[in-house]
Parts: sequence; C-alpha cells; structure tokens
Amino acid sequence: MEIAKLVADLRTKVTVSKNGKVSMKGRPGYGYYKIDDIYNEVKMPMKELGIVTAVTHSVSEHNPEMIIAKLVAIAVKDGSSLEFSVSTKDDNLMGQNEYQTAGSKCTYTTKYLYGLLLCLDDGAFDADIKLDSPENSGHVVVSREDMIKVLEEMNKNNPQGLKQLYHEEAKPLVGVPKMLPNSLQYIKGSVLKKVYDKIKK
Repeated sequence: MEIAKLVADLRTKVTVSKNGKVSMKGRPGYGYYKIDDIYNEVKMPMKELGIVTAVTHSVSEHNPEMIIAKLVAIAVKDGSSLEFSVSTKDDNLMGQNEYQTAGSKCTYTTKYLYGLLLCLDDGAFDADIKLDSPENSGHVVVSREDMIKVLEEMNKNNPQGLKQLYHEEAKPLVGVPKMLPNSLQYIKGSVLKKVYDKIKK
C-alpha cells in the first residue's frame, strides 16, 4: 500500500518543536505542540510526497454523547489511505458556550490526530525542560520509558485496575481516547503521568 510507505517517509522528514509552554507553580512545567506549528512543518513534506489529508467530526453511531474525529491520509498517486480516529464527549467545556467548545474540541482533536499521523508525543515531560529550573526544584522527573514500565507491570498483574485508572484520568480531557490503547506506548503523556502517580501512591 503506497500510503503506508509515504507516511513512514513523512515521519522521518517532519520535526515539530513544542513552542507552547505551560508553567505550573510548585511542579515541573511542560511544553506542548501547537496546531499552527504542526501545519507549518507538515505542509511542504506532504506536498512533496503526494499526501493529502481530510479531517471530519461526526456523532458516534453507537453513543450519541460522543464525537468521533477522523483523519484520513490519502496517497495522490494510487488513492490508498490510512485512517486515524479519536473520540471526545459531546458536552460544553467549563466557561465556554457551545460554539467556543466546538472550536476548542475541533482544534484539540485535530492536533491529536496529526500527532498520531506523525508519531508525535504531546507528553507532559520533555527533554528541553531544565531540571535545575525553579519550578522543578525538589522534584524528580521520571522518564516516559520508566513510567510505561510501571504501567506494563500493573497491566500484567491487574489489567482491569489499569483500565479503570486510565479511564478516570482520560475522561475529563479533550482529544484523548477514553479507552486504554492496545499499546501503552500510545498513551498521551499527560495521562500517563497522572496514572503513574496514582499507581506509585
């Protein structure tokens, strides 16, 4: 399938910096990908490789309270395609009206879909965070790999417990799948850290 090879090539050509920064008083800050940064980095490589994408949002056939966002990557040469999807609850975000909520969820789910396409991890802990910065004082930063190892161990011993913990932490977030991914490597970084913290308590 042509599109599979093209997407593999695309992932080696695109590098996106986390230009969005969040500072958290008394806790390590973190960086995140901004949708504009992803668009700017991916447009030209996609054009050169002959890839077009389309994003749609629709109400789930099985649960009318859920919105399904899909991204389809299509190879111009032969029409082959790959599909990525995420879901979010169809409710208003705190402090926003329905139109603002729709815009916010569209942005977040679209960003997350492109993250899946490009294998980006919008994790809470990043290599560019300075461990000696004031906001990180007194905190030990655990690597993503080490956190995943802890979750994998729990998944062996108590898979239902891990699924429940994941669901509790993912449920309030926009653009994050509410079901535990088949591979723990695909867990969004911010959810991974919260689940890890609960396991280690």
